[in-house]
Amino acid sequence: MVLLVKVTLIVTLTVTMVMLSVSSLDELFVKMTVGYPNMSLCYLGSVNVTDSVACGSLCLQYNCTLFCLQDGGCELYSARVSWHYTGMGATPSTSVCYSSWGSTNDAAHTATITTTNASSPNNTGNTAVNGFYCFDVPHFCYHSIQSSQPWWVAVLTTSRQVTSVRIQTRRQPIGTSRFQDVEVRVGHDTQNLSNNKLLGFYNGLALPGEVVIFRAIPYITGTVVSLQSTVFGYLCVCDVQVLYT
Repeated sequence: MVLLVKVTLIVTLTVTMVMLSVSSLDELFVKMTVGYPNMSLCYLGSVNVTDSVACGSLCLQYNCTLFCLQDGGCELYSARVSWHYTGMGATPSTSVCYSSWGSTNDAAHTATITTTNASSPNNTGNTAVNGFYCFDVPHFCYHSIQSSQPWWVAVLTTSRQVTSVRIQTRRQPIGTSRFQDVEVRVGHDTQNLSNNKLLGFYNGLALPGEVVIFRAIPYITGTVVSLQSTVFGYLCVCDVQVLYT
């Protein structure tokens, strides 16, 4: 089925959209009934449709991971809202929103997080697993102090067969992502991270807002997942998901 709609994304344009089925929508998006902080900086535009399947289909064509249905239509956002997100005390939204950012097999949000010292009390390690990120760094990203080989470590509640680690870097328009020359390891050693198996290495400096994914073939078993820069500087991560089979 093909549907023509008008979209306001900086400019108004007409697109051709291949519709999802209802079952596909349920597989790709989860209905969220929580409140959200200010999402104006990750607002992509509005669509003049009020059907969740139609809006979800269009959302997938852009860098959209959250759409919200309102009386006037559907709003698209690039906000990263994990399925375990609880609202962080925000007033519940009057809109019906759906998120494609997340997985029921994410072990990071229940893990114990330890890190190199944070640059401020608002940027501690747990902010990278609270389930929400739009644009700002304070309250929503872990940001280390400047140090030699800064690190972020998740100790999982139980041993998992880790298939991938997905990381959202910061979207700051000024400055860099501060995600540079980072290795990801999985294993059981909390004292000497280098003893754990290397899942992958990101060579160089990530682009601001880049989503970095490290994949295992087929998996690495462990209770400890670490991210560590191999250079002197900062480490900043805004959302970390540890996916397992």
